[in-house]
Amino acid sequence: MPSIKFYIDKNKKDKLGFVAIKANIAHNGKNHWKTFEKVKPRYWNSKKQLVTANREGEPENRHAAINSDLNDYRAKANSFFSYCLLNDLPLTEKRIADFFAGKEFKKKSNYNFDKAFKEFLDVTKATKTLATWKNRNTVFQFFTKFQAFTDTQLSLHDIDSDFFDRLTDYAYNNRKTRTNYFAKIVAVLKTFLNWAAERDYYTGTKHRKFRAPEKNIDVVFLTLEEFQKLSSKTYKNPKLDRVRDIYCFGCLTGLRFSDLMQLRQEHLKNGYIEKIIQKLKEPVRIPILPQAQMIIDKYKHPVNVLPHISNQKFNKYIKKCCKKAKIKSPTVVTNFIGTTSQEVTKPKCKLITAHTSRKTFITLSFFLGMDVKVIKSITGHTQDKTFDKYLKIADEMKETEINKAWGKLPPIIPPEIPTKKPAKKKKETVKEKGKEDVEISSENLKLQHN
Repeated sequence: MPSIKFYIDKNKKDKLGFVAIKANIAHNGKNHWKTFEKVKPRYWNSKKQLVTANREGEPENRHAAINSDLNDYRAKANSFFSYCLLNDLPLTEKRIADFFAGKEFKKKSNYNFDKAFKEFLDVTKATKTLATWKNRNTVFQFFTKFQAFTDTQLSLHDIDSDFFDRLTDYAYNNRKTRTNYFAKIVAVLKTFLNWAAERDYYTGTKHRKFRAPEKNIDVVFLTLEEFQKLSSKTYKNPKLDRVRDIYCFGCLTGLRFSDLMQLRQEHLKNGYIEKIIQKLKEPVRIPILPQAQMIIDKYKHPVNVLPHISNQKFNKYIKKCCKKAKIKSPTVVTNFIGTTSQEVTKPKCKLITAHTSRKTFITLSFFLGMDVKVIKSITGHTQDKTFDKYLKIADEMKETEINKAWGKLPPIIPPEIPTKKPAKKKKETVKEKGKEDVEISSENLKLQHN
């Protein structure tokens, strides 16, 4: 399939030193060009085919807006190429000229599911993170296996309630897919169908009623004591030492693994990390704690803040790090498959992954009394529901720590309070008794006389 590339014409500068950014489609030995905005040559990154940010103190060069336009046009071109491929249309000079001129093409109404999904992957690759694209590609493989298992070839007209019932049965009864992962599959499916509907490939509405609710799963994180054990552990293997540092840096900043791997020196400004979060495309400003600064100072790389490693290898080595640090407390996790659940107990070291560093940051921040709004501003969470489980865990940790601390004190037994003795009966005096006897005798005499 052809591709679109962007170049600058260094030989044709205007009076202010700007050159034109041009889009190129090369096909059958011929080049087709379209001119975009202008930029100064020193800001052009030929490898990434994007505009770099202006230096501090220099005039704003609109790099963000220009790059957004270039990425949008790249995605539009890929959609055009896929359209021609799906419809068996040769890519002629006229069609390329029509595309550059902005002419729209009429789409087929009954698309093959696989071809449409491949176009969806190709078009969104330019605008989504690599991790997002990989997740969507994995979902596409799931549907490929579903079609092989059911001996069907899906078209977009086949998306109805019966299709969803068969898909659910295949996921839970044949693949034993976990409930929360199936929820992600359904979410990607609905995103794809909405995308297809916008392009008139799909006109159905049944997918809007597809439901695959997620289950609340156990949150795996390091306690404060476990974090201290890991951060202070000495490793002879330098690879394990680097992986431990990356993990601890995540615990101290709340950044996702993808953002940790993209963290560069230019993102460190006056004691803060200032960066556009890859997943949300939103800026964050995170204070650099002294422990995090020590990790930064340890590597002092001129470009990257932390060593680079793949997510898969990182997850493998961080388990070894935790095992050597003796983070082995029995941890119960519940696996849901459809309506059934199964509890599994494992040593915590076997459950630690890159993402648990972010969960550790959130949980320990609550535990140590950080304001909820501050934590949300760092992590980018917007839903209170997500945070409820972290608040509950933090409260349980506080209760455990209080009992642990006060449990070390000897029991306090209050002294017995003496009971008050009943008052003694007052003794009669001799005088009073004699007087009483005289009164009785006088009364007797009166009775005898009568």
